Amino acid sequence: MSFAPSESHPYFNRRMIVDDDDNISVAKEIKRKNRRIALPANLAAPQIRPFQWMISSYYLPEEYQAKSTQGQSPWYLLLRCMLIDLLEQLENGLSTSWRDYEVEDTGGTKFLPRDWGRWNCPQLKWGRRIVFSEQTRDEPRWLIGRWLVVAYLWSDSREWLRGVNVGNLISFNNAFCIRAFERVPCMNCPSRHLAYRMFYQLEKTSDKPEPLVTLFSHVGYYPRRQPPPIPHGTPVPDTLSELCCLMNKEARALLYARHEEARGKGKPQDRHFL
Repeated sequence: MSFAPSESHPYFNRRMIVDDDDNISVAKEIKRKNRRIALPANLAAPQIRPFQWMISSYYLPEEYQAKSTQGQSPWYLLLRCMLIDLLEQLENGLSTSWRDYEVEDTGGTKFLPRDWGRWNCPQLKWGRRIVFSEQTRDEPRWLIGRWLVVAYLWSDSREWLRGVNVGNLISFNNAFCIRAFERVPCMNCPSRHLAYRMFYQLEKTSDKPEPLVTLFSHVGYYPRRQPPPIPHGTPVPDTLSELCCLMNKEARALLYARHEEARGKGKPQDRHFL
């Protein structure tokens, strides 16, 4: 899976994962203003939600998913779904459809700098950030709720980007990679820093349309590098096995288009026979 870049680098002007919740930047700005104006503080700040889990999914048009044609795609989409309690929220299902909660004025269309990093897609010059979240009814409409979905969409057409419905692009047919992360303490400074560590990955391309699932060791801290995949035939811990089952079923259901059935698509080729 050569097309999806690392989640730890902000290629294409996308935000670092820890900054995707707009409440964080708003709260910092209000805190700064409160210090500058006077004490006691007179500006209320939004609540920063304690997201501990993230599901990242990557999308290309189905006809461009072969590795030989990925770089020619007219658009590319990264979707991040933040959750507070992955096990509980996936088992019980989200109470609402995230597609119905698009937040207005969260980015717009802009020209992106030509710093492609490892990418080879010079035609994707336009980018857009779209946020989906529940909000307070009263102004200033703070983001609330136990989930947050952020989409980063890039295209070769500014006009198309402005008018496209992002929800229509998100389907299992268009997805070529799905990853799941847990936010855990960093090994070097566990009391101060948390980082997202990947434990699950699903890959498919038009070359090999049968989904392939890879699991990574589930550890309680974030090492310097991503742990290697669990070898075939190695016993899988119960917790990781439960997480994998949820990702193969309930998590994938979040990413289906409205016309797709939530269940019944091709079963992923699981290396661990969960």
